[in-house]
Amino acid sequence: MSLEWGLHVFVTDMQVAKTIRVSGEMIIGEVILELVSALTGDQDWSDHALWWPDKKKWLLKPRITLNAYGVQSDARLQFTPQQKPLRIQLPDRHFREIKCSFSVMVFEAVIELCEQMSIRHPEEMSLIKAKPFTGQARGRKNGSDERELSPAGPPAVEVTSSDYPDGLFGDLLARTTEERANLNALWLDSTKSLAEQDVLEGDPVQLKFKYHAFMNIDPKIDDERINQLYEQAKWSILSEDVDCTEEEAIQFAGLQLQVKLACQAPPPSPNVKSPTLDQALSELQTGSPHRSQPSDILGVSFMTCVIYCITCHCAMTGSSIPGGKEVGWVSSLQQAFKV
Repeated sequence: MSLEWGLHVFVTDMQVAKTIRVSGEMIIGEVILELVSALTGDQDWSDHALWWPDKKKWLLKPRITLNAYGVQSDARLQFTPQQKPLRIQLPDRHFREIKCSFSVMVFEAVIELCEQMSIRHPEEMSLIKAKPFTGQARGRKNGSDERELSPAGPPAVEVTSSDYPDGLFGDLLARTTEERANLNALWLDSTKSLAEQDVLEGDPVQLKFKYHAFMNIDPKIDDERINQLYEQAKWSILSEDVDCTEEEAIQFAGLQLQVKLACQAPPPSPNVKSPTLDQALSELQTGSPHRSQPSDILGVSFMTCVIYCITCHCAMTGSSIPGGKEVGWVSSLQQAFKV
């Protein structure tokens, strides 16, 4: 007969510790059955599993013995839920509190998250864990939240700036190659679970596009995916996470402004022929000499796009616009170009 010994298990839901008599030949299913029998109440334990914090290991296979897992009398296990809430920051800087599995690989957890948010092709995305960073932090003007720059997106659980100190995600501004490498090291390993990588319940993590091989983008069904992709591109340019020329950044800001004005403009007449992309880009750079009203979105000049780009960057970084006359300088130029 196998030698029996006391196994210490902490039940996280009830905040109680239990000691049960087990042997090395007992399988995990029998250990859980013995533990649940020692607990009071009619709680549903179907989502719970045994977690070994010291080894960072889940004991998920019910037919594997304690000896096979290497569990001995000095082990301290936890009986905890596999599905736990996690605070996800999307590329549009909005936070959502979503339940996901802490016992499956991060790759599978991302699939679950994307299914809940109706984002196709989750293999393009991954999670970044928040850690303190010694790089330069961007300031905020008058304590405002940078999410105010983001257009209205999907419903999300908003989190105030006081809940998360500066230096988690959006305030990081990598300047050197070493700082960029430190930021890239924050990506979670897709082959390990969240718990194995020290992610705790309620921790903030960021869901971003990691693999830039975008497949089968359909505007009819990928509106959420396109919006998040656009937001990540915008904030990557503003935070200097990607290397691009000023001309490319201004062109991107111009396209952003075109979309913004198009959303505000009345629907076009069916008799009006839509311009081609080359014509739209040409109008963006040169401006339309026949522009008469703001709804004529093809009449946005190159200087207007420059102003829009500078205004977005200064509002995000908290810096002042050249000349110190922020309101008058921007307002007079925007009024001149009828923005």
